Amino acid sequence: MENQQNPAPRSASLSELEQEAARKLDAELREYVVASERVYNLIGIALDRAPSGSIQNVTPSCFATRLLLIRLRNDLRCAALLAARGYGEQSCSLVASLYENAFTILSIGGDDELARKWFEHSKPEAFFISPKNATQQGLSKFGISEPEKHAIRNYENIYKRLCMVKHMNPISQKRRGYEMVGSRIELFSGPDTSDEGLQAACFALENSVGLANVALAAFGKHHLSGEQQDLLREIHEADALAAALNKKSASRWMPKGG
Repeated sequence: MENQQNPAPRSASLSELEQEAARKLDAELREYVVASERVYNLIGIALDRAPSGSIQNVTPSCFATRLLLIRLRNDLRCAALLAARGYGEQSCSLVASLYENAFTILSIGGDDELARKWFEHSKPEAFFISPKNATQQGLSKFGISEPEKHAIRNYENIYKRLCMVKHMNPISQKRRGYEMVGSRIELFSGPDTSDEGLQAACFALENSVGLANVALAAFGKHHLSGEQQDLLREIHEADALAAALNKKSASRWMPKGG
């Protein structure tokens, strides 16, 4: 794998390497990071508008999904910070967890009984709902047409690919951590601005934006009352932005036909 994308000398300090990576990746990732920040801010608005105060005013499903959305919001931000500094693989690992969180939010929705079970969950080694089941259940509750078909697509094309990176599957890992300089192999760690690293960063960011946005939409559907047209408009715009980022990445990295 001939690689000319990590030009900073590896003898430089880690701080220098990360600063150089951030400068190099800025133009490539700016759209993705801006979209991530936009959804981060929208989640903050939704959380502020949700019922609060006395515990009697907050249903179990609102409380549970609010806690999950807070965690999701922080993970969204951390995934963007990692990707922007050249840690695309680590960003993918975090977004795999964000996927699990997003579909747990969709699965609970406004179901207070399921939320109570979430609070009572006592198995540290087990998912509350498996990611595969949460994907189908969540999309069905959210009102997506043909939820089984969309669930398979999301689980296979997004979650499994994120987990392949997270769990260091050889299919992914054997292509990373080294450069070919002529006939010599040079190993490296730290930020990765290669095309492989950039692809991982883009995949993490575009999916974190889409997943966070659908979790936000589900939370708003079940737990925000009154006129929320301004927030709904912003959510729809963010959804279109996520789709545009997916399309941009597909045009760059998907194999061309013919």
